[in-house]
Amino acid sequence: MSKSFFVILICFFCIFSSNFGQACLKAKIDPNFNQEEFDQFKKAFSSNKKGEKVNDPIPITIHISESALNGSDFSIESIRKDVLSLNSSFGLAGVEFYLCGSPRIIEGGSQTFTIQSADLLNQRLHIQNTINVYIVDDIVGTNGTIGFAFVPWTRTPRTRYVMVTPNDIPNNVSFKGVLAHELGHFFGLFHTHETFRGPEFVNGSNCLSSGDMLCDTPADYNLSRGGVSRSNCRYVGSFVDLNGDPYSPDPKNYMSYSFSTCFSKFTVDQAAKMSFYSTTELTYLTSECSFPDFLISSAEPSKSIRADEDIKIKYSLDLDGDIDLEEIEVYFWLSDDEAELGTIIQKETISLPPGSTSLDLDFNIDFPINRSTNTYFLTAQVDPEFKVLEQEEGNNLHTISVTVDNSALEDQVVFANPVSNNILKIFLRDKSTKTELNFYIWDHLGRLHKQVDVFKNREEYFEEIDVSSLADGLYILEAHFPDKGRSESFNFYKQSL
Repeated sequence: MSKSFFVILICFFCIFSSNFGQACLKAKIDPNFNQEEFDQFKKAFSSNKKGEKVNDPIPITIHISESALNGSDFSIESIRKDVLSLNSSFGLAGVEFYLCGSPRIIEGGSQTFTIQSADLLNQRLHIQNTINVYIVDDIVGTNGTIGFAFVPWTRTPRTRYVMVTPNDIPNNVSFKGVLAHELGHFFGLFHTHETFRGPEFVNGSNCLSSGDMLCDTPADYNLSRGGVSRSNCRYVGSFVDLNGDPYSPDPKNYMSYSFSTCFSKFTVDQAAKMSFYSTTELTYLTSECSFPDFLISSAEPSKSIRADEDIKIKYSLDLDGDIDLEEIEVYFWLSDDEAELGTIIQKETISLPPGSTSLDLDFNIDFPINRSTNTYFLTAQVDPEFKVLEQEEGNNLHTISVTVDNSALEDQVVFANPVSNNILKIFLRDKSTKTELNFYIWDHLGRLHKQVDVFKNREEYFEEIDVSSLADGLYILEAHFPDKGRSESFNFYKQSL
């Protein structure tokens, strides 16, 4: 099949309104498109149950530049969710997407691209037999473009890709909507307002030869000219076609230039056309995506400890595929919000014996002593620096709940007593939640051996003091509250093992 060069771009900028898009280049039809063949395919397609998966799952490879990731509201997890949520939109076409490995970070170099430099980037990073989507900092030279894609009858499979930029997307523009629009082009759809073969009439008399050449998409004058209510995504305009008939376009169609936050549907004919190209020009998109994978899990869903206790927990690590590393890092994160990773409290490195497919891991987590009675969330993360290009990064995390219960402790206690491991622990519980606190350690002759100045910022307060420099013997710990003008004293004995 002959290939004619052409790229379809979707552009969002401020010529008409920052909410709308404006085409950058004109479309060309598939020179080998056979309407009769498509009609036969569409008839068979329509006989299938609506939303039935008729094709193998299609892999999407995400490449995202460092600056786009750091300079926007994007995260690896939000990108993953947006891509997988496309399945509900493309289900009518029998198309199902999955991520081929975790998103790949584009490191260093220019983060701003023209179509020419984007081609070079794709030449270097393209993962064959997948849809390569590049999320970059900026696209220049195309009148404000925030995304473009190549239709399936142009170029070779190796040189087709999608590129979008989140940093130029206004707040009222949906990244998921823009990506769905570009993927619609990738699967052979035109804009609903195309005019390269003349404008489509409202009465539908030229629907097969004009507009997007699909008859179940209503004629569209190009919604970037206005006429859409942003509040309810309804057409409220008064535009008429060349015959004087009033337009009634669909602002919710992914291939229009409506608000992308309104995008929610493809028509049956659009779905059939995407399915048609997925079984012809796009059959190179294989359902196989062979990358290694880690999976960490634990049979222990929760733990209950006192704040000064360590957490002993068993994990299982499954390894799938060829992982060319002798060791891998595991980070442990602690948060009081299940939706957030929080802060790193411990780092471990584990060995990966050659040929291993499963490892049993025992960890002793040094829990922060300054946590009050509450429920926290401990997350183990394998390969936190993404050294292994994996099938799926989402299963590298495993979270358990940790309940800290200090209720068995008295309001003021010093332990262990005697101290035999060089660590003296102090627990104080009182309403003075924010106050300076001085700890003094005296011997029985009144000589000062150690002073520790801290700030108490919660009702329950734990402190650990290193007493390794003390000789064996009897000592007095004084807890002094300068703001309150009071002190508490405790006797303890230092005893070496």
